[in-house]
Amino acid sequence: MATNSAPAHSKFDLVDAGNNYPLQVLKSQRGFYLGTVDDEGMPFSRESAEYFRSHKAAENALNSGKWTRHSLSI
Repeated sequence: MATNSAPAHSKFDLVDAGNNYPLQVLKSQRGFYLGTVDDEGMPFSRESAEYFRSHKAAENALNSGKWTRHSLSI
């Protein structure tokens, strides 16, 4: 289910104090997704459950808040 307001940062910000990685559109072989990168520019987390077909679709989801946060499995 899509969220009503777009979270601005990684779900790990609350868990790992000191991380302040803003959400952004990232690309993998499966498509575009919402996630974060670390201080070295490497992917840190996948935040969206969905993969999007285009950068624009992912960007629209991020800006509108209409996306589902990926559940954290440990």
